[in-house]
Parts: sequence; structure tokens; C-alpha cells
Amino acid sequence: MFRGFPRYGVLLLFLALFSASACDDAKVVATGPSGMPSDTGVQTTFSFQPVTLHPEFLPAVPCGAFGTRIIVVVSGGTTVIVRGIGFSFTDRNGHTTLPLVKPIPGSSPLTTPLTAIPSTFPIPTPGVGPLPEASPIPVPGFPPIKGVSVPAGGSLTLPFFLVFDCGVITDGTVVVAVDHADDRGRMGTSEMRVRLAQ
Repeated sequence: MFRGFPRYGVLLLFLALFSASACDDAKVVATGPSGMPSDTGVQTTFSFQPVTLHPEFLPAVPCGAFGTRIIVVVSGGTTVIVRGIGFSFTDRNGHTTLPLVKPIPGSSPLTTPLTAIPSTFPIPTPGVGPLPEASPIPVPGFPPIKGVSVPAGGSLTLPFFLVFDCGVITDGTVVVAVDHADDRGRMGTSEMRVRLAQ
């Protein structure tokens, strides 16, 4: 019995490795920039600024509600369509919450005064980052995809202010999930994690 195992064991190992490498799991978990696979070897990357997020306590809100700024950067190694961006926050005790997400106006999002960030916006969906207005993008052989197109070699910066309710601890991890598609209609989600601390 043991003499035949190496021959069949190697075959089974090869089949298992081949099967695992053939799976296409587009979800990427990273603590920094993450990439979108490409047949050409040139990747589209998703990253964020700043490296560590810091809470900013909201003026005139006595209960300790706070927000934080994050800039999501999409660098198009290949043409990519950003279909959506989602945010969640898990504090150091393991509690998860969805922030309200506001776009930051102006050319200097990390220094824009809090008073210049709109306090209201149309029908906020917790955890969902509003994208710039975009029309459906034609993809050969597929229905048009709604999103923001980033051409090969181009980049897109999306500055957001995440607002957290009263009682949320200001220490934990923000998860950023970017839903995307390429110019061939292949879709995926890239996920990044960034620390939030005082």
C-alpha cells in the first residue's frame, strides 16, 4: 500500500495545485495598495491616503460623534471601471459599523475645513461612497457597465469623509471595498484595510 502512494500522491497533489491555481478569486485583501489582475502583467492598483486615519470630532455635536478623511486612489495600469466603493469599520472590541460617507469638495481634501464639507447630501446609504456622475460605459460583448472609467495609465482620486455616530470607539480598522470591472467585462472586488487611531 505505501509503495503505491508516492505515485498516486504526486498525481493528486498536482491535480489539487492545478485546481487551486485555476480558481479566479478577484477578492484581494491588503493592508496597502492592492492590484487588479491583468493578462498583460500591467496592473491597476487601488490605494489610499493617508497611511493611518485619524478621528476629527464634529463641531457642535456633544456626544463625541466623529469623522475621518480618506482618499481612495485608483491607478489604471489597464482600463478599469469603478462600479462602487463601500466602507465599514470594526473597532478594537470587534463591533462593526457602517459610516455615512460624504465626498470632500475642493482641491485639497486633507486640509479642507470641516465646515466646508456638506453636512447633508441626497439619501445617504450607510457605508456606500457616492461616485461622480457617470453614464453607462460600453463594453464589447456585454451590457454597458455603470461606473467611473479610469483609462490605462490614468488615475482617479476619490476623497471621502466618513462620519461615525455617537458611541463608536475611535480605534480600529476601516475596510474599503472597491467594486470594479475591466474593459473586457470581468468584474471583481479589491479590499484594503487601513488603521484608524488617535
